[in-house]
Amino acid sequence: HTGPYMSHSLFVMAEHQVVGDIHADFSNMIYLFKVNGFPSLERPYIFNGDITDKGEQSLECLLGLLLIKRYCNECMYLHVGNHETISFYNKALKTQVLDMYDEETFELVREVLLELPLGAVVDERILVIHGGIPYKGFDLQELRHYKRGRDIDRETTEGTLFHRVVWADPTDADDDWEYPVFDEDDDDDEDEDDDATDKKRGHFTSDATEVFLKKNKLEYIVRAHQKSKPGFQHHHDGKVITIHSSPKVKKNRAGSYLNIYSSDGSMNIEQFVGGRLTPEVMSLNRRSQMDWRAL
Repeated sequence: HTGPYMSHSLFVMAEHQVVGDIHADFSNMIYLFKVNGFPSLERPYIFNGDITDKGEQSLECLLGLLLIKRYCNECMYLHVGNHETISFYNKALKTQVLDMYDEETFELVREVLLELPLGAVVDERILVIHGGIPYKGFDLQELRHYKRGRDIDRETTEGTLFHRVVWADPTDADDDWEYPVFDEDDDDDEDEDDDATDKKRGHFTSDATEVFLKKNKLEYIVRAHQKSKPGFQHHHDGKVITIHSSPKVKKNRAGSYLNIYSSDGSMNIEQFVGGRLTPEVMSLNRRSQMDWRAL
């Protein structure tokens, strides 16, 4: 447990590739490295939660990313998503681990998930977090003091903060701030549409975004948690960006990832669709010197 990754819930870094939900799809994860380059010091990656669950290769995805981090700690950063909480890892992930290993191995996996931080600040201006803002006027110091390493009781103040952060979605409505009671067993299924699942989550408004960014001296929120046809969405006048990295060919849904360039402060969204390079990706593709096949 060394370095800023394990000692702080929030840290400052630069020139990152932000990946959204991959949901245990190992082949898409490897394809993404093939398209965009293997993680390196010049091109570190942030996997912004929901690495596991829904798919059939939760353990392979987690171990693959941890091996890269073991090889180069500053090349890979992993965030917790709502699917890395007890309500989900005690289901599909546990079954997959026990099919190959044993209870002792699952306990090690669980301990790793409990250590995952909630978010990161990139270039001192971009908050990268899985869900969103837990309440209006939220201060980042609350994340910096957040204690990891254990299951969180949702009935406590700290537990409420944690679950709101990993479950929140932006809304374009102008309603007053409202957070429903979450039913984690009712998380969005691949067969449901976003309108149906939207009712099960908490929401933060454009006003909440504006207040939060101004208070914390930030410019953007980059998040995951929501799927969409193009693999990305812009909300709240472009100040909130959603990245989802699990394409589904049969559903005509693309995946995407976000490049953040420190040199000029620009951000580029690149799409990929079912293992094929889209024209946008082909025109922007850059490879690192390290071969992606090192996995």
